[in-house]
Amino acid sequence: MITNEKLEKLRTYMSQNSIDAVVIPSTDPHSSEYVHPHWKSRAWISGFTGSAGTVVVTATRAILWTDFRYYIQAAKEIKDSSFELFKMGLPDVPTVVNFLKDTLESGDVVGFDGTLISTEIYNLYKLELDQKGISINRAFDPISDIWLDRPKGASSIAYSLDIKYAGESREDKIIRVRDLMDKKNVDSYILSSLADIAWLYNIRGEDIDFTPLIISFALITKSDALLFIEDYKLPKVLKSELESSGLTIMDYKEIGNNIAKIPRGSTVYYMADTLNCYLSGLIPTDCNVKTGLDFTATLKTIKNATEISNIRLAMEKDGASLVKFFKSLEEGMATGKRYTEYSLSQIIREFRLDMDGCVDESFGPIVGYSGNGALCHYSAEEDGSLTINSNGLLLIDSGGQYFEGTTDITRTTAMGIPTKEEILHYTLVLKGHVKLALAKFPEGTTGCQLDILARQPLWEHGLNFGHGTGHGVGFFLGVHEGPQSISPRGYKEAFKEGMVTSNEPGLYIEDKHGIRIENIILTVPLEDGLEEKFYGFETLTLYPYDTKLIDRSLLTDREIDWINNYHNTVIKRVSPLLTEDEAKWLKEKACEI
Repeated sequence: MITNEKLEKLRTYMSQNSIDAVVIPSTDPHSSEYVHPHWKSRAWISGFTGSAGTVVVTATRAILWTDFRYYIQAAKEIKDSSFELFKMGLPDVPTVVNFLKDTLESGDVVGFDGTLISTEIYNLYKLELDQKGISINRAFDPISDIWLDRPKGASSIAYSLDIKYAGESREDKIIRVRDLMDKKNVDSYILSSLADIAWLYNIRGEDIDFTPLIISFALITKSDALLFIEDYKLPKVLKSELESSGLTIMDYKEIGNNIAKIPRGSTVYYMADTLNCYLSGLIPTDCNVKTGLDFTATLKTIKNATEISNIRLAMEKDGASLVKFFKSLEEGMATGKRYTEYSLSQIIREFRLDMDGCVDESFGPIVGYSGNGALCHYSAEEDGSLTINSNGLLLIDSGGQYFEGTTDITRTTAMGIPTKEEILHYTLVLKGHVKLALAKFPEGTTGCQLDILARQPLWEHGLNFGHGTGHGVGFFLGVHEGPQSISPRGYKEAFKEGMVTSNEPGLYIEDKHGIRIENIILTVPLEDGLEEKFYGFETLTLYPYDTKLIDRSLLTDREIDWINNYHNTVIKRVSPLLTEDEAKWLKEKACEI
């Protein structure tokens, strides 16, 4: 079916069930960022394939909301349908809930699948819509009936993450979670986030593309640690191992019954923006409910010594794979070989997967040449992908999932002789990137305070970028991990020793070029100040910048020294993994500026 035919079927179904507006999100029952194809309902109904967005359909309108990263992509993908694009964050663009309030009348009904809407969003909708007499049906799931060729659910098999990688046993992690539960006087803790369950129980899987996760729920009490998972996903050896660690294994579908049986009068804790509203609605009404950040999130964001040591190894492997890739690209271009954005996305995957310990990519590569580089989360398709020529800029954002850790790196490369504008823009982005890498800050500093360091060189030239400067990165888990972030909105979580975060300022000039430079950084302690602790960053990523694009005159001596020292570190640590020819090529690329 084409998009408009799908809308017609949906509206018929809505009419039959007395639903005046339906909300279709992008997520799964665990509020995951990346979802299995079975849950890509929003992409199926709208035709928009980006990872973030929300659809609302009424009897007369169909609207897609998405953010800055996808404005251009979304407009292209929905242009032949009756969908309208609402660009989130722009003036006069209503939020989803405000649109519903303004569009619907008292007595109307909003419907959605409650297993796909977080408790936090549901509470917001209910608060706002109640004011106008608009009711919510959170058991309305039209997609299951009209998406006839819907992919089956995830079916991978779970496996155990060896302690030589994890650095801490699941038993000790459960003890630490219970310590936090005691401090909050919590009796039962419901855990929905797949990455947090994987971290807590030291298990991994392949249910989600790019992220080694297994579909499951967890429930922790003062005496029990339960894992809800489909039985066939647990091999006998792993099941025995988990049970020997004190876990109780139950069927995935039993999570609801167990929540409903939580002792009345006890205190229940969960994270409202990950636990879906169907499950939170099953908590006995006379329980004392507390919500907040997942206990596991505050623990897993601080990487232990074993994880940090492993991450450094992963970065060396990742750097070596990129040397092999970019050397191959340069030599191929010199001999007239034809590359497209799409073919490069496949080739870089092959080079990564050739590295020992690499399980998968950490996300689909973003390969944007020339004007496509200005599309922040551009995904090149085989048909219509641009051919790479010997001019302009090539932006490649990619990463790998290694047993030793998760990587995420962006490099922008001049494919020929760069223009003055390209050099200026690249150097300004690099300058902000280095300023952040050099940051020294007191304990208690948050990401919104650090964010200005990366933007200031651009601001001085009247330039800016619309995305955050940095996100947390998991350990052989999600490439995007909270709670810390470096952005104007990153004010909630202070940076702590052991946090792993990206450093990725950028600049996007529509129809001309995109520039982003990204490394992964580790928060490390520095010498104490007069009265408080100070922290800084260790750069973990190991691959050189494009020296052809650097205007030395725009950099301070300290920034130049940092870049040169970084390049020397890259050569020293990556060269042992390379052939003699590759090491020579790297030394030429990582020259002093």
